[in-house]
Amino acid sequence: MRLVAVPPKRMALFKKNDGAFLKDIGKEAGVSATLDGESVAIEGEGGTEWMAEQVITAVCLGFEPKIAKKLLGDDFFLEIIELDRLYGRSKRKIERYEGRVIGTDGRMKKKLEELSGAWIAVGEERIAIIGRFDELRNLKEAIGKILEGSEHNTVLRLLQNKHRGL
Repeated sequence: MRLVAVPPKRMALFKKNDGAFLKDIGKEAGVSATLDGESVAIEGEGGTEWMAEQVITAVCLGFEPKIAKKLLGDDFFLEIIELDRLYGRSKRKIERYEGRVIGTDGRMKKKLEELSGAWIAVGEERIAIIGRFDELRNLKEAIGKILEGSEHNTVLRLLQNKHRGL
């Protein structure tokens, strides 16, 4: 059995339509997923339990359920970058790093997603990525460069070259 804590901001999604999302995940992953107070309890076989946990974790991190469900397939993965572990607990610093990845009006995030083919969720002192292995690797490298202070255009060019296979 696995438990996944659900942040208050995302609780409505799990309660919506009498828990339809959890029933969906349970059915698709072959597990039992139930809301247990402020967390989701998952019961099933080891591998399917883990996959369902990944989907629920992704939704808790801010991904849309449709995108999170891609984790039920064997070719999609979830990667989480913990900003507070990398850069300390300074709220101001973490907000600056999150802002660099998001960009003005979300334009940088959108371009990163378009060029890499992966999806990004930013918030709660974390940056989460869903994608295939190569997409994850390329996007994680690009985000690392942004967090190190590289110019946005330089990072976008790097991703474009990788996308073209150069």
